[in-house]
Amino acid sequence: MSEHPETCATRARASYKAIDREREGESAHAPEATGPGPVPEFAAELVARITAARIYLPWSDLAEAEWFRLAAMVQRSGVDMLAEHAVDLAARKRAKGQPIASPRYLLRAWQSLPEAPPPGTVAPAAPHQGAPVIPLDQARRAAARTGRAAQAANWYADLLAEEQ
Repeated sequence: MSEHPETCATRARASYKAIDREREGESAHAPEATGPGPVPEFAAELVARITAARIYLPWSDLAEAEWFRLAAMVQRSGVDMLAEHAVDLAARKRAKGQPIASPRYLLRAWQSLPEAPPPGTVAPAAPHQGAPVIPLDQARRAAARTGRAAQAANWYADLLAEEQ
């Protein structure tokens, strides 16, 4: 009869357990966690916003070192940017049928976010509701609709008109 892998006393399993703890951010000498810990105060608003968007993650699984990383990200990018990015990521993952299962996924994704813009910075207004489109000037718009032959004919017509 074989033993359960967690209770196995072999040397190889003990080494594997230590590597697992270190990978999760714990030191080899840290006591085993007795249960889920509370969400730190600096992250309470972020966690509440993400949860309000119906993204349910096991935040208590994060190790102390991961909470320190999250604190730095909140300070650098701000709660608004992190929450908005998390909601966008979760929507894309759900659309693919792969919902986010761990806050560690968000930590990796948030590393690439830029610093929050200074207070008072205003985003440029969109030209209209709908797809994000940059409007082109009239000449470019007309050129985009015509082929090369028509463009050359228009150019020669403009030259002839200038000479007269």
